[in-house]
Amino acid sequence: MKLIFSTIYLLFNIVIYAQEKWRKIEEINTREIIINCKGLDDLVIKNSKDKFLRISLDSKSSQRYAIDTRQTLDITEVYFQLDEDNFTKEGVFRKFITKRVNNASTTIEVPIGKSILIYGEGLGVVSESYRGDLSVYISTGNVYLNKIEGTCEISFFKGNLYAMDNSFSMNIISNKGAITLNGRNLKSPVHQKKINTDKLLNVKTVLGNIFIDTLNPISKPYSISK
Repeated sequence: MKLIFSTIYLLFNIVIYAQEKWRKIEEINTREIIINCKGLDDLVIKNSKDKFLRISLDSKSSQRYAIDTRQTLDITEVYFQLDEDNFTKEGVFRKFITKRVNNASTTIEVPIGKSILIYGEGLGVVSESYRGDLSVYISTGNVYLNKIEGTCEISFFKGNLYAMDNSFSMNIISNKGAITLNGRNLKSPVHQKKINTDKLLNVKTVLGNIFIDTLNPISKPYSISK
């Protein structure tokens, strides 16, 4: 009986310890936000209702992580890092080493109207109809734009890009990937100009596929694995 109780207690503590949540909230006045996603698996972008940048990282790993932000001039930079030395003596900088954040879900809420730049390697990105300019530069991954509300610059080598409306101008180049608009295959390059709108989608990819579908909204949960 004692052994059973000890086993249950141990499993309970493993579950609690393995589901770490890291949060950071910061008021920002900069126009541009750069999100460095090296080591991350996925990222969700949302609109915040105030001037605060809200960042959350939910990890199933037992390792400790640090969310680092730096504001210089008109730019705010965001980094996600493994915190090798969690607490050091006052006046001594923490020692950081960037490694992949496995099994992590990361969400960033950004004030409306900012310019967001995302850099990553193997990364899944979801923009929940962010109202502002968005640029994504990754190697591989799936990108979900939902409704485009500004200028979107997307560059990736391999993966898939999804959008659920076409009320925007577009310039799309895919060397070897498919381009589909409402189930109709288009030949690269695609250049379409919409009048009375400033919304724009620019895409450059080598092996990436682009799916623009106004008839079938993207369903949740997103599958943003690489």
